[in-house]
Amino acid sequence: ADDELASYLVGARKSIKDGNYDRAIEILQALIDKPDSGFIANADGKQYVALWHSANEALAAMGPEGLELYRRLYNPQAEKLFEQAAGTQDTAALRRLTQQFLHTAYGYKALCRLGDIHFDRGHFARAAMYWRRALRLKFASGQPAMLLAKIAMALHLAGDPAGSIAAGNELRKNHPNAVGVMGEKKQDLAAFVEQVRKIPIPDIAARRHQAGKEWRGLGAFPDGLAIMGDCNV
Repeated sequence: ADDELASYLVGARKSIKDGNYDRAIEILQALIDKPDSGFIANADGKQYVALWHSANEALAAMGPEGLELYRRLYNPQAEKLFEQAAGTQDTAALRRLTQQFLHTAYGYKALCRLGDIHFDRGHFARAAMYWRRALRLKFASGQPAMLLAKIAMALHLAGDPAGSIAAGNELRKNHPNAVGVMGEKKQDLAAFVEQVRKIPIPDIAARRHQAGKEWRGLGAFPDGLAIMGDCNV
């Protein structure tokens, strides 16, 4: 990024420190909306990240008061984009939404929907990545237990048992009695994860790669696991 654009980011951070959220949001959204804003060194100077990414990080640093204002300003625009993209399962449009309006309610929903779409397509590691990003947003009205359950299941199906176990342990530790809609009924989430872990990985691979067959979700297995619930806010 050129020095002028980088100086805007510095100015926005100062506005946040001073509690001038209106001005900070105006600057940061302008940087996010600029597709050719370039890259900037991170805090330790060892890596370069996209300026729009740094601007989103600055938005996250505003805290509850600033983020509430941001969502009041941009939720309506983000909602319209989300409804259009989600209705057609347009993953490219959903990804753009997670860049342009990440810290709206619909940035969160777009990450959840991307995870759902990729899971349904048998892209388990990618699904887990999107759900983990949604979890990191820490929405007060989000469903962290449901997201952790989904992550644990997706990582198992992706052939990452260590990652699956870690997510499952986090679920049991932080949400020991959590329930959610799985297979169209309320179930204990940790117990449901354990059911999924009983599916042998070779069976998953066979269903994904066998000629003439596609991944048809957990409902395709004889144990009747069916589908997972949404993580909408």
